[in-house]
Amino acid sequence: MVRRPRRRSGCDEYRAAIERLLPGLNSATLDAAVELAALPDLVRGYEDIKPANVATYRERLKEVERKLV
Repeated sequence: MVRRPRRRSGCDEYRAAIERLLPGLNSATLDAAVELAALPDLVRGYEDIKPANVATYRERLKEVERKLV
């Protein structure tokens, strides 16, 4: 099925983002880390809705990761 690799890719992308933030996790980055951890909740929906939500997720992920640098 075509969708499963895409879903797996999203999981791997999320896992990599979490692993990148862990070394720098401290009280100053905690709020951004919590925000990043909650991002998968954005990826919901069917048909045309889900791809748009994935795009929103990726945009928000970039924004949150910039806060962590």
